[in-house]
Amino acid sequence: DMLLGKDSVGEPGRVAQEAIELVRLRFEQVGYTNPSVWGAALSDANTVLTSVTKNKNYYLTNSVDKEVTSSIIDNKVTPLLMNLIDSLRNKDISSTTVAQDKTAQAIEELRYSLFPKNKLPYKIPDEFKSFPRLQGRAHVALTIKSNSKQGFLLADTKTRTPTATFLITLDGYHSPITTANFLTLVSKGLYDNIPIDKAEELTLQFGNIPSGNSKEKLIPNPIPLELFYKNDKEPVYGITSDDDLRATETMALPFQAYGAVGMARANEDPDSATSQIFLLKWRQALIAPGRNTLDGFYNCLGYITSDNEQLLSQVTTNDVITKAVVLDGLEYLKSSE
Repeated sequence: DMLLGKDSVGEPGRVAQEAIELVRLRFEQVGYTNPSVWGAALSDANTVLTSVTKNKNYYLTNSVDKEVTSSIIDNKVTPLLMNLIDSLRNKDISSTTVAQDKTAQAIEELRYSLFPKNKLPYKIPDEFKSFPRLQGRAHVALTIKSNSKQGFLLADTKTRTPTATFLITLDGYHSPITTANFLTLVSKGLYDNIPIDKAEELTLQFGNIPSGNSKEKLIPNPIPLELFYKNDKEPVYGITSDDDLRATETMALPFQAYGAVGMARANEDPDSATSQIFLLKWRQALIAPGRNTLDGFYNCLGYITSDNEQLLSQVTTNDVITKAVVLDGLEYLKSSE
């Protein structure tokens, strides 16, 4: 069975995920020039390795597809972990950062391989049963065309490209209604050939369809604010963490990563979100989860999981989303109950 909230405390997958996240947090909070941080991060990486390799039978026993889970452990998690450990031993911050990010994604993939497909381990409240929900994970490719003649400068600082395609991973297990809303709009083409509405210091925003636009008919009825606290077993609806007196608690999907995907809404109404999406372009890891201005106020429905999220910093309001495509996951989209 899929474990959520406090039930997952001590579960090998959660132990591994928290340890691999701690590797990143140590360097972001302490810095890499402190000699002691390298030993502490190496210890964290070894905790991950132990949690995965010594508990392989646990993962296989609880897997939906044993062959897939075994392949993730043997061909992704383990070799990536060994690369991370080598980088930590060599005290190479550049390779450590890359290795940590890739290992974290592999650990997440391992955990999701245990989750049941097309099923939620809780019931949606009766008052929201009419809303579509995503009962699993889905992936969307978002392509943005630069309006500048130079285009986007890639990570090698030499190559330029006129377009950038970002892979977005949506988490329906922790955000079923909000992810379903976005996935439905992507499948209907609402985000094709629309401009970037805002390009601010910390976020990009898109999906504001002007009155009279032919796509206006695609805008859905507002959806409720949907928050999943890390220690809960189901989402909370229609109330911010401040109003719920839970502002210091951690979210299951926190705004703690460059490329986090959020659902915009009117500030005064938590249940007013329709089609506007924002992308975070600032690492909030230096701020404790539950202590920033986004967690508990907006819904985080997933993350950019391609290796090019840093290109978001080059996107401006002159740029255009040429295409948003559902790559997979529509089979987990349920219209309503």
